[in-house]
Amino acid sequence: MDGKSVFVKVDHYKELLDIMDFVKLKIQEAEREIEKLRSLRAKEDEEIDAWAEKLDDIKRKIAGLYSQVFAPE
Repeated sequence: MDGKSVFVKVDHYKELLDIMDFVKLKIQEAEREIEKLRSLRAKEDEEIDAWAEKLDDIKRKIAGLYSQVFAPE
């Protein structure tokens, strides 16, 4: 600020500090919620992958059964 002094009333300064503390608190809360969402998404992805593996296993079993029933050796 080019070395110029800025004067602020003490009441306004305290109010500004309170507002800044409130904003910091809300940012921290938002960061925690984002981390919870990321964790939840990771768990969902794991579950979807497990379902996909089970589905692939079922498809393999059905394909094997189909080949045994309709194309016996």
